[in-house]
Amino acid sequence: MKSEKGKINQLVSKYWIVLIAVVFVLGYIIGNSGNSGEGQVEETHQHDGEEVVEADHTIYTCSMHPQIREDEPGACPICGMDLIPIETESTDGNDVDPKALKMSKSAVAMANIQTSVVITQLPEKKVYLLGKVKPDEEHIYSQAAHFPGRIEKLYINF
Repeated sequence: MKSEKGKINQLVSKYWIVLIAVVFVLGYIIGNSGNSGEGQVEETHQHDGEEVVEADHTIYTCSMHPQIREDEPGACPICGMDLIPIETESTDGNDVDPKALKMSKSAVAMANIQTSVVITQLPEKKVYLLGKVKPDEEHIYSQAAHFPGRIEKLYINF
């Protein structure tokens, strides 16, 4: 009798492990299939015999304050400039981060943005500075008394 209960318990525990594994796999598959089209609502219209596909969700931002993100055009709440749409098309087929800013080559040239490759090396820059060394007048105390007495209040600190 005890051996049958032991076999049944082992069998039930194996089924629970398999059931839990199946639930995790299904959850992973369902979770990833739901994220593939997130934020990409498109509408198809017929215009003069041609099928036009338009994105329904466009994000607008301020050119001076890129942290401002709005779902419809309007004015920037900080500076009042008109909001411009963000281009979310990717040229290489990879998904683009919606919070990343993309600039054209002419915009990079106008902004005078320069890039360089990061390398590991020792810093070798010397800085020569000119100046004079002076004592701190607030920490120099000298009082000559020309007659006997004591100072009760001093109206000068340096």
